[in-house]
Amino acid sequence: MVAGLVFLGYALSPNEPTIHAALGSVLFPATMVIGLGAAIRAGFHPRLRPGVRRAWRLAALGMLLLTVSGIGIGIAAASDARVMLGLSNTLRALSCVPLLTGILLLPTKALTRWARYRFALDFVIVLGSGFTLVWYILLYPILEERGLSATEIARVLTFPLADLALMFGAVAVRIRGVDTQARRPTLLLLLGATALFLADSSVGYISVHGEFDLATGYVVNRLAYLGLLLLALASIDQCHRAWHAGEQPPQQRWSPPSLAAPYLALTPSLGLLVYAAFRHGPLPWGGLVLCMLVMSLAVIGRQIIALRDNRHMMYFDTLTGLANRAKVAEQLDRALDATRRTGDSTAVLLIDLDRFKQINDTFGHEVGDRFLAGFANLLRRSVLGSDTVGRLGGDEFIVVLERVGSAANAASVADRILAAASEPIAMGERRLWARPSINIALFDRSCQDADDLLHRADMAMYVAKRRGGNSWHLHHDAPADAGAESDADSETLGLELGQALTDGTLHIRYHPVVTVATNELVAVEASPYWDHPRRGLLPPRLILAAAELVGASGGVWEWLVTHACQQRDQWQQHYATVGSPALIVTFPLSLLRAPDCVDTVFSVLDGTGLDAHRLVLKATGEVLLADSSVIDHLLTLRARGIKVAVDGLSLQGLLHPSVDIMTLDQRWFIGEDPAVTPGVDVAIRLGELMQLQLVREGNETELRFHSPV
Repeated sequence: MVAGLVFLGYALSPNEPTIHAALGSVLFPATMVIGLGAAIRAGFHPRLRPGVRRAWRLAALGMLLLTVSGIGIGIAAASDARVMLGLSNTLRALSCVPLLTGILLLPTKALTRWARYRFALDFVIVLGSGFTLVWYILLYPILEERGLSATEIARVLTFPLADLALMFGAVAVRIRGVDTQARRPTLLLLLGATALFLADSSVGYISVHGEFDLATGYVVNRLAYLGLLLLALASIDQCHRAWHAGEQPPQQRWSPPSLAAPYLALTPSLGLLVYAAFRHGPLPWGGLVLCMLVMSLAVIGRQIIALRDNRHMMYFDTLTGLANRAKVAEQLDRALDATRRTGDSTAVLLIDLDRFKQINDTFGHEVGDRFLAGFANLLRRSVLGSDTVGRLGGDEFIVVLERVGSAANAASVADRILAAASEPIAMGERRLWARPSINIALFDRSCQDADDLLHRADMAMYVAKRRGGNSWHLHHDAPADAGAESDADSETLGLELGQALTDGTLHIRYHPVVTVATNELVAVEASPYWDHPRRGLLPPRLILAAAELVGASGGVWEWLVTHACQQRDQWQQHYATVGSPALIVTFPLSLLRAPDCVDTVFSVLDGTGLDAHRLVLKATGEVLLADSSVIDHLLTLRARGIKVAVDGLSLQGLLHPSVDIMTLDQRWFIGEDPAVTPGVDVAIRLGELMQLQLVREGNETELRFHSPV
């Protein structure tokens, strides 16, 4: 806004030489110095990605040369110092090198082989269009004017060709798809280079033809100032975008390639062709040129329509016409960038249709597809036109609410969707009701990026579904009850387990295990505990449940055995007088079901050096009811020396073919003599009869066995 007002004031200033020169002597150097400072700041701003910072450091060097040359030209013009003028012009020409290098070093999207071919052809089109302008405005007049020396020709061509190189560089990175952090700055650089090209080409044309007047000079000066102002605005905008980014640079994203740029580049060439044909007489070339112009414009229009059609197929779901996952990600990134800059809230509604599988199974996939299309229309009617509605796949939809204001506004949108879903979706004679579970998440400063926001919405889905579906849940709401969020909590913990395995918050506690009959130490049980930064100390039950939910059981089990074996080795000398106790670790049922279960166990044992006979795998009571593949794995592990233990005292456990040991918890022990309880004595005798061992967790006192309440 300020820059626009400054340029407007300069553009509307009186064409009085004194006033014009005074304004130029202030505005030109001030603009270049401000642009240089912003470019230096962008080159070292921590919130910009490394590739963008590196590009702006080179661009800052180019703007430094441009600033020094501009100040030198102003001094030379005032004092008629020809040597300084020549040196300043040399610096101006050299400034193009770091500027162009910086532009070309901006991070761009990697291209496939065919995309590289397309990029090369697009660049040839842009290059040809630029050469057309240079040819008509500069080269043709120079060749026609045969009296010019090589020095004069170089002076006329140097600046326009340097500006043209900057234009080509900016167009090249935009055609490929530049980093989203540099998308608007590259557009400003392109516009600035274009304004400078027009100004320098005008100066060259005037130098060749000698047609100079004050009015033309004022126009050229304003064009030159506009170009410098746009270059400065590019660096200022880059700093502005960095200022409104998060504390850390967000995940790298690419702006969509500028597919229309090559066709837009043809426009000035075609216009110049028509101008030249009619300037030198409409006959015989006027009609031919007009026909070629019409045909070229028709071809360009057809290609642009084809590109838009291809882009629609690429970014929109063919069944529902909604935005697909790629388009939603693009729109969400833009919305979050705007949120960081302006502070306006962005929310996502992740929507899952309950019982959609039953519709498919009962009525067939054709009816299911029509049902999804009907629900998509329902969503469109329930939101504003500026909001993005998309289908992520299957029966999962998403709504991106920009500038939503508050959580209450997002909830009101969810209420509108639920109210609309209360009416049946008509499909000919058949009418079906949708039951959406809606999960709401708002973007705030604790949210890192779009993936984090979608994850929060996904976490809220568990609560909405546990409430019976056909409802909404806000991610920041307090849970209605502890059980309602158990799945969501477990998945959150599971996703944090990877960090816990490396940051030292996960540790192992060891419990002595003794026989029920004799109190003899036979094993040490290793159990994981977690000093969670927000939830305090978490027991093994929660840790193992979380690992099961996200598929991390194998990693946690391997970590547990590896570290327990290291600790056991340190204790080995101490236990030498009482034998070598076995190591008991809980073995998840999901690992027992895995086809490579046996190989996984022995791979860990090989890595730790633990003898298979000294390892006891402790399973829950579920293993007693498992399928034959689990039993086969247990029998194979037993055959290779590993013992199997199960929790609790049960007839199934006593009779199960794969069980060696049964463990009893501390609820059974409150006194001094376990033999006084007849039931325990019977259990011990049955265990001996079935060749099973009954063990319990030991402690430093003498314990007595009793039946739990």
